[in-house]
Amino acid sequence: MPFVTTLDGLIAEKPEMVIEAASHDAVREFARPLLKQGIPVMILSGGALCDDELRAKLEAAAAKYKALLYVPSGGIGGLDALKAVCVAGADSVEIAVTKPPAAWKGIPYVDKMKLDLDHLAGPVTLFEGTAREGVPYFPANVNIAAALSMAGIGFDRTRLKVVADPALIYNTHYINIRGKTGTISIKVESVPFPDNPKTAMLACYSALASFKQFNSPVRYGT
Repeated sequence: MPFVTTLDGLIAEKPEMVIEAASHDAVREFARPLLKQGIPVMILSGGALCDDELRAKLEAAAAKYKALLYVPSGGIGGLDALKAVCVAGADSVEIAVTKPPAAWKGIPYVDKMKLDLDHLAGPVTLFEGTAREGVPYFPANVNIAAALSMAGIGFDRTRLKVVADPALIYNTHYINIRGKTGTISIKVESVPFPDNPKTAMLACYSALASFKQFNSPVRYGT
């Protein structure tokens, strides 16, 4: 694939799919024009879709121009089970996103707390509330909470807890789902991406795995 620096240049290459791995701003700027050209778009910065108006526009464009809009599971798992629970009736969905302190550096919301992230004595809760409230504060860190919300009971009913824990080596996430089918508890320990501790290696391979099954007539799980 040639190297391009403009939207028009990208569209001219007629890509099989565009995988966004840049930012919420990139989703807002580029996803809809690509979909309107019939180009499938995989969004890794799923937190951008916390904006209901933006999500509605992208969903409408995907439907009108018959272009796939896809948000992979990223650095977590269990979205297939969550969808099944929701069909039966889900009562609650909770996710705790816990990462080493280095993952939370350079985030304006965290900077305002005046924490010494290099010398935390123990776990510190940075946020606790709805995914709707919390996802925008951490645009590079909690996109998994957005994917969970969209696959499940929505941003307003999904509970999010964000923690900096100096004892952690891995990005460690806890998901609890309760509904008519029972209770599901998931713990995911993901190796941080070496060049970017804000995200996990699993998120990268999630995108690759999703792309590999893009044109497959046979699928197992989600």
